Amino acid sequence: MKSSWVIDVNRFNDVVKTQALLLAETKAKRIYQNVIDYSPVRTGQFRASWRMAVNKLDSTVIFGGTPMAPLGKPAIPEIKLTSYKDKIHISNSHKYAKYIELGSPTINPVGVLRKSILKG
Repeated sequence: MKSSWVIDVNRFNDVVKTQALLLAETKAKRIYQNVIDYSPVRTGQFRASWRMAVNKLDSTVIFGGTPMAPLGKPAIPEIKLTSYKDKIHISNSHKYAKYIELGSPTINPVGVLRKSILKG
């Protein structure tokens, strides 16, 4: 019995590309959920200021909340990759973001983004 395997290389490439882009989207959403979960909350401004976008940096900062009534968790934004050249930006432009991530002489580093990527 003779057997053969025929594959349409172009179709195969399309499927691999689609699956790779979907995997990247899924991974980014998981990392985004992790940064939300790892974010320390006092007023909720830092946690609410996380942003995720494709091919652009969103520097929106959310204000409000109090220690007695902190802001809620942001929703995971929908993203769609269309090319391998697309870049997913996960960012937080809150004024304390750098200190929460890396620390300072008076603040111990939390490493929210670093932990989230490792857990990813």
